[in-house]
Amino acid sequence: MAGIPNKAEWQAAKKKYGAPSGISKADMGKLFAAYEAGSKKGRLDSIKPLDQLAKALPKYIADAKKKKDKKIDKFVTDFVMPVDKQVNDLIKIYQKMANPTAAFSQKLKKCAASLQKLPATPSKAEYQAFWSEDIRDVGTALAPLKKLDPSAEKLHKLWSPLTKDPSSIPEAKLGAVRKLVAATIKTMLTEGKKLNLIA
Repeated sequence: MAGIPNKAEWQAAKKKYGAPSGISKADMGKLFAAYEAGSKKGRLDSIKPLDQLAKALPKYIADAKKKKDKKIDKFVTDFVMPVDKQVNDLIKIYQKMANPTAAFSQKLKKCAASLQKLPATPSKAEYQAFWSEDIRDVGTALAPLKKLDPSAEKLHKLWSPLTKDPSSIPEAKLGAVRKLVAATIKTMLTEGKKLNLIA
């Protein structure tokens, strides 16, 4: 089995192993359905149902062992316990992602705010200062996020052209560069929200 099962897969596994309903008070099918619905919306929407599964699965395993039934024991060993491990492994990954995601979101929003203060046609000194403090900070925040979540690669490709040292850009072109940065930030905010990488 690959991944955390949905309700239908959970019920099919129970049927395959001959495990009856009512082993535990928790409605596992309902919990798996809630996780599937949340995960389709995105990572942030899947966190709450994932936590609920993490609490319910150990209780289900404990209740199942009390039945002292060979079919139920095999179902627990071969199916339920691996699912429990996957749930906990995924929670650990999400916990690791929390800080890099928050840092990236904060840096990008700060960059957007700093851009509003930058003149429409900035001087080389003004743009260089903005680039050094804000554009590079966003790029730095993206690096660890990309390692944890492959979907951040899309944002990295969008941002990467802006991270090149602007010292060789003629001052007359910095107004156009500023417009490019503004358009890129707008796209980054939109795409970042779709990917659940921006709160």
